[in-house]
Amino acid sequence: MLTAITRICDEQGQGGALDDMAVIYRSTAQAQHIERALSEAGIAFASGESAKCGGTLYGSEESVKIVSMHSSKGLEFGLVLIPSLDDMRGQRSRRGAFAVCSRDSRD
Repeated sequence: MLTAITRICDEQGQGGALDDMAVIYRSTAQAQHIERALSEAGIAFASGESAKCGGTLYGSEESVKIVSMHSSKGLEFGLVLIPSLDDMRGQRSRRGAFAVCSRDSRD
């Protein structure tokens, strides 16, 4: 997760908006880990996992979006990070990873 934090900070340092960044997760445990890491790094985030409990993914505060692979369908971001991508195995996981990779809105 340290690499993802570094990448977010680098992107923000180059003028990238947090609202245009997303971290995609596969499981609730992974979402919680991502939330803790971003919180400890002092990076504002809005989580789809937390939104299930009454939070909001798109609020007034600029923030990195934490969304599940499934709920990322139809969304586009300038920077998309997928922690533990190398852990995905099987054809179904590879198809899901391909769909997630197409969420990056830059050419």
